[in-house]
Amino acid sequence: MEETITNVKFDETLTSSPFLKPIRLHFERRGRQLFWDLALEHDSVSCVLFHHDKNALLFVKQFRPPSFVRKVRGLPENVGKTIHEIDWSKYPVSLGETIELCAGLMDKPNKNPLQTIREEIIEECGFNVAEENIKLIKRYISSISVSGSHQNLFYAEVDNSMKISEGGGNASEGEFISKIYMSIEEAKDYLEKEIVNSPPGFLFAVKWFLDQHELKLLPTKRS
Repeated sequence: MEETITNVKFDETLTSSPFLKPIRLHFERRGRQLFWDLALEHDSVSCVLFHHDKNALLFVKQFRPPSFVRKVRGLPENVGKTIHEIDWSKYPVSLGETIELCAGLMDKPNKNPLQTIREEIIEECGFNVAEENIKLIKRYISSISVSGSHQNLFYAEVDNSMKISEGGGNASEGEFISKIYMSIEEAKDYLEKEIVNSPPGFLFAVKWFLDQHELKLLPTKRS
């Protein structure tokens, strides 16, 4: 039997949270009074991980409530219903599971991006990678229309000698993360799919890796 969620409630009066603060910006441009609804939120980090011993890319799979809500609302039986009229408990959490890079929010003021992603790799994937072996690929805007927040994208390589735990995220914070390994060929096939359960940053990162690998700038399996 597939896992579901229960006791679903929606609070439409939310004004702030530890993760984002919705606000309305009023401004004038070219003589017109305008506004934009946005949210203040933390910047983030993510990392492309290549596992030498498995000769595979390492990703994570987790339940994302916004993706779940969007998918369930779009089902034929729910079209036209309000969020309060839908029986959310009858739908499996798998509808909201996404394949992503190991990633996390920069919500600790004393941690820089490199320190933050190193902690996330340990927490989510269980590998202890030295900071000097984690390379910055790109810093880009990850949320154009909602918050303008930035993401720092890194690359790192792992092997069995670096494994210190099974990972899985922080269960006390409601994280139930699974590790997903994809061979290089499987990653290529995934990018070719018309519909994927992954964010744009993931697609860019995987394409970056495949391009670098094709140019032989990144390693293949160690002999």
